[in-house]
Amino acid sequence: MTRLSTVTKPSHALSLFDTLSRLSFIQAAKLLGPEGRRLITEGGKHEIDVATQVDFDRERFRLEVDSAIGLYPGFPKGNWHG
Repeated sequence: MTRLSTVTKPSHALSLFDTLSRLSFIQAAKLLGPEGRRLITEGGKHEIDVATQVDFDRERFRLEVDSAIGLYPGFPKGNWHG
C-alpha cells in the first residue's frame, strides 16, 4: 500500500499565492487597511484573468484592471497573520 504524506513549508518558504490563500476574509481585509472589507466585496464584481492581469512573487503583487494598475510592494517583515 502506498502511503501519501504532505509536506508543510515553513512560513519563510511560502510563495505569495500560498500566503494569500491561507488568509481568512477578516485577515485579508485587515491587510488591505481601513477600506479592506469594501475593497474585497467590490473587487468581486471584476473578472480577473490571472495569466494576463496579475504578476506577483514573494516581494510584490501587481494587478491591472482596465486602465488602472495596483501595486502592493510586499508584506511587512514579522508575523502579520493574526
